[in-house]
Amino acid sequence: MSSSSPDELFPTAGVWAGPRLDNNANSPSPKSEDEALMARVQAGDESALGQLLERHSRLVLGIGYRILRDTGRSR
Repeated sequence: MSSSSPDELFPTAGVWAGPRLDNNANSPSPKSEDEALMARVQAGDESALGQLLERHSRLVLGIGYRILRDTGRSR
């Protein structure tokens, strides 16, 4: 097994959604943003799903990698 980090094995930047353009200092908290995105996903908004996946995919993949110690790639 190689010693690659999850970030190297699972590059996610820009994969699911475009960059966020709202850099407002008065922006809502991440939790309320996620709740708003989930409401949009439930309404069928695919771009909202992409934003959620972009936001949380590295965290989920990193946790999975640490638990399993395996990237799931065939060698």
